[in-house]
Amino acid sequence: MKIVASCLVIVAFFLVGTGSGQADDSDVPVVSLQECVTAALARNPVYAQAKANVLIQEATLQSSQKDLLPTFSVKYGYTRQPDANRLIVPEDYYSYAFSVEQPLYRGRALMTATELNELGLNASGMDLAKAVNDLVLAVHKAYFEVLKSQQLVNVASQAVSRLESHLHDAKAFYEVGLIPKNDLLTSEVRLAQGKQDLLAARNSLTVAKATLNILMENDVAAPLELADVLAYQEREVNWEDLLSQAKESRPEINKGKLVVAQADKNIIMARAPYLPSLSLAATYMKQGDTPAADYYPGGSREIRTAQANLQWRFFTWGQSQNKIAEAKSRVFQAEKALEQAADQVTMELRKAFLDLKQFEENIKVTEKAIEQAEENYRINEERYRAQLATSTEVLDAQTLLTQARTNYYNALYDYNISDTTLAWAVGTLGRSNSANQ
Repeated sequence: MKIVASCLVIVAFFLVGTGSGQADDSDVPVVSLQECVTAALARNPVYAQAKANVLIQEATLQSSQKDLLPTFSVKYGYTRQPDANRLIVPEDYYSYAFSVEQPLYRGRALMTATELNELGLNASGMDLAKAVNDLVLAVHKAYFEVLKSQQLVNVASQAVSRLESHLHDAKAFYEVGLIPKNDLLTSEVRLAQGKQDLLAARNSLTVAKATLNILMENDVAAPLELADVLAYQEREVNWEDLLSQAKESRPEINKGKLVVAQADKNIIMARAPYLPSLSLAATYMKQGDTPAADYYPGGSREIRTAQANLQWRFFTWGQSQNKIAEAKSRVFQAEKALEQAADQVTMELRKAFLDLKQFEENIKVTEKAIEQAEENYRINEERYRAQLATSTEVLDAQTLLTQARTNYYNALYDYNISDTTLAWAVGTLGRSNSANQ
């Protein structure tokens, strides 16, 4: 029997040592924050749509620029006229013509349309910049949430270990009659609560990883191993400088300015149909009684024409004034929307600025609180083992220690999130990432 037992121990040793063929966490590659951002920009549908819109606007601009160029056309026709006077008009009449037309003036509509499309292209660029800014912020937040959740799982796991150790001591004291039954039950209840807290922390970590996976268009349950980029360095930030930079850099404000400029151009477009339009045209036509138009009995078989066309709708019952009034009202709307966007940016920047300052202070406070909570737990645990403190005092000290560590990691990672949010509020977060795409 001893030989069999020894063999079983050896087999078990090798199975544990080789992992029994199961996947190890070390098999999952460690992913950096920048790699997550790059993956999100490469696959995220919102960013892809914004990028496609830029291409659409580029094509629209190129099309409007070609409206300024001359147009060429060709026409070929055949007419059967059995009752025609064949000395003048052939029974079978063929004709073909080549024409060229150059628009000269259409109430500045052609040039203004090009300028409008240039503004539209720039506006789509602002939409793309906003998409990058927002997506990079979302990735940063999700990344730091995963790291924070991992630390909170560790904190909860350590709390369970301490509670299990305390329960072990409580059982030993109870068995020799040093503590009452209710102290033992209290320890058991606190351990059960600690295990629930650990389960909740693990679920939060799973959700945080799922959020990051979705942003990168990965499978929601794909394994993730992240490089910890936790850093705390107190920053000197000036509110006035940040606000000035945000007004220059935020895509929402820059797009609002472009929309106002577009609204101004639309006043010209509203007026253009009611102003004179001028164009030049030239046509070469050949006619005859054969498919090649070689002979025409009624006169010349070649006709060349040149035209200067002037058109003016000089009376439309005041419709032009109505259109212009509508366009001017849209300018007013665009200006007010720009003011609203500026106010929104200011509020977002102010909140990010205050959050950064708050979490800076929280880090300093929670660092000191951890030291105090660790010492408090150590003292109460020693006093309990010497039967100078109650089980409740030890459990309360354990709760304070867990809360202090939780507060510390919350403050530390929330500081990194708020630092990223501040860069987003200024409008500079996605610039380097956008330039690399």
